[in-house]
Amino acid sequence: MLRQAQQQVDTPNGSPKPESTCRSEASETATTMRWPNMNWVHWYYKDRLHGVIGYQTPNEKENAFRQQKNELEKAA
Repeated sequence: MLRQAQQQVDTPNGSPKPESTCRSEASETATTMRWPNMNWVHWYYKDRLHGVIGYQTPNEKENAFRQQKNELEKAA
């Protein structure tokens, strides 16, 4: 299974080589590789602390912004 994944990655455009004939194993490998990447991207953009925004997570900063915006709208 790992060998098939390496064979697919070895092509310049990422398309499967003719040697990989078992699609279920290839799709299973792609799925198992996709989840860790998606988890990392989610962590990077939503959960990690950003120094530029005061060492808060983007979610915390967005919630604070929305709360401040709502308070300003109520005051107006």
